[in-house]
Amino acid sequence: MAPEKTQVPEEVIRLYDRFTHGGMDRRAFMEQLTQIAGSTAAPPAAG
Repeated sequence: MAPEKTQVPEEVIRLYDRFTHGGMDRRAFMEQLTQIAGSTAAPPAAG
C-alpha cells in the first residue's frame, strides 16, 4: 500500500519561504509555525 500524501497548507509554505529567503529568525519562525500547526491540528483532534 502506498503512503498517503500530506497536503501542506499554503500558509506554512509562505512562512517557510519568508524564513529561508527573507531573513526571519528561527525563534519567530517556530513561534508562527506552532500557531499554524496548532490551529490546523485542533479540528481533527476534536472530531
